[in-house]
Amino acid sequence: MKAMTTNIPTLAIYFPSLENLGGIERVVEAQTLIFAKHGIHVLLVTEQPVGKLRPSLENYCRFACLSRESSRKDQWEKIIREHRPSLVILHGAFYAAAMETAAILRPLPVKTILNIHFSFPTPLYLTGDEGMYDSHLETARLCDAVAVVSGTDRRFWTALGCRAHYVQNPVRHAASAPVPTPPRSRRTLLWLGRPMEPKMPEEALYIMAELLPRVPDARLVMAGGHGAESGKLLQLTKALGISSSVTFIPEQADVEPLYAESGIHLLTSQAESFCLVLAEAKARGIPTVMYDIPYLELLHNRRGVSVLPYGDRRGMADRIAALMLDEELYARQSEQARESLLPFNDEAVFQTWNAIFSDLAGQEAAPEDIREGQQAEEDLRLIVSEMYRAWSYRMEKDLWKIEFWNNLEKMLGTSAAARLRRWGEALFQRLKKLKRSIK
Repeated sequence: MKAMTTNIPTLAIYFPSLENLGGIERVVEAQTLIFAKHGIHVLLVTEQPVGKLRPSLENYCRFACLSRESSRKDQWEKIIREHRPSLVILHGAFYAAAMETAAILRPLPVKTILNIHFSFPTPLYLTGDEGMYDSHLETARLCDAVAVVSGTDRRFWTALGCRAHYVQNPVRHAASAPVPTPPRSRRTLLWLGRPMEPKMPEEALYIMAELLPRVPDARLVMAGGHGAESGKLLQLTKALGISSSVTFIPEQADVEPLYAESGIHLLTSQAESFCLVLAEAKARGIPTVMYDIPYLELLHNRRGVSVLPYGDRRGMADRIAALMLDEELYARQSEQARESLLPFNDEAVFQTWNAIFSDLAGQEAAPEDIREGQQAEEDLRLIVSEMYRAWSYRMEKDLWKIEFWNNLEKMLGTSAAARLRRWGEALFQRLKKLKRSIK
């Protein structure tokens, strides 16, 4: 991408809370450092006081915490007046506060950019989260531009009428990631993430059951789980008879020891955004075996990864076994993983953001940033196929709901909805009678 220079003396970054350990929080932290190191003054604006971020951030930015005791509009007007940011980057449009913030900033003398962190098919995989499209689109239309996680996502949001740009997520550059002290245990398989749709953690256990007959001393570490979902995975582990070969580790801030002890990264997701865990594995020279997510920017060169169609558990187990048993193959893929991450450095991150800054300043965008012709056709085909796959998954998951209501109506011989209304009315009348008797 052609280098551009845009004078942005100060910008503000907004996210309601930076107290958790999730991917967005890490992205905000890394963005702050990159912008600051390019001479931009950064103001972090949150709804809660910042306490858990690295102390080094204090040397690169200022903080502003919105108070619940005062008008949000008045507070934002004061921030814009006193700090005079040229831009505000909004994260977390799934929070109602982000949409409210975009509406407040709309008439003020500042440009706003919505940073969308999920990939275009993801809401269909998340039960009850289809409304994410509406909330993000409504917020996006209040902003001057939208930053998305891939070139294909840019095509998707542009089709919805947004001024969309692909921006690269920050990752630790390969040169700065710790080099493991050999020999790393190639028999240890790492699955890292929150056990939720669309990450499909149960797939890791089925793959492990396929792998163990070929590599009996293989070990799977599943890190990041907690609560009910982890309980379900534990039950499945017992049902598959692989409990002695699987270790569950709860979510933790420092994942470095997990990477240091693991030889292969397993990714079972049906959808990802930028996929920070894939970048982290590549940075440490850890080969990844994964189901195909064709729109990921990190997969464009397919180096350091083994990619299979979703659901091919035996094929996944075959690739894992090959890496575990073939030292030369493992060394080759490990080196490819590191090399493939070299273009994803801090300067590349800044230049993708600088393209948005230039666009909003009225400067001409770099021609390399425009995906047209054959690439546009490929993007559209990919969007249709991935949305269809996600929709099919959601329909299959929700089929029991349709069948439940149909069967209930057959049993009752009447409309289930009408019967439920009558039951509800009867219950309401009983509660009213009980309330009168208590008085």
